[in-house]
Amino acid sequence: MSIVVSLISIAVLTVLARLINRILPFAVCPLCAGVSGTWIWLLAAYFSGYPLSPVIPAFLMGGTVVGVMFKLEHRIEPKLILTWKTLFAISGFGSMNALIARQWIFFAVGIVAVLSVTLVCKIRGIKLDTE
Repeated sequence: MSIVVSLISIAVLTVLARLINRILPFAVCPLCAGVSGTWIWLLAAYFSGYPLSPVIPAFLMGGTVVGVMFKLEHRIEPKLILTWKTLFAISGFGSMNALIARQWIFFAVGIVAVLSVTLVCKIRGIKLDTE
């Protein structure tokens, strides 16, 4: 799969998400939707046997992990932020690698770890404002 096709997909899905945002009762990050949508369809094609390297969806998946972390970080107490970011990133990258490798148990464990570390940080002092 060419990087050019992936970049075009990101652009097209980003524009579509921006247009859809006009009618949704909530906001969706258009670029996040473009990147996530692209790696999801690339991964579906890869799993369906289409001959493509998993490298492109892998780095897009990593971008999604970092993007989700960025979106959540302002809600985590400053004293917990480095610990939370480190555990979130390690768990997120590990679970995405397991997804590509079709290691479903490790994928599930990684997702549970991401959710658990976020929940623990929330219990210990997440800011509840909805800025």
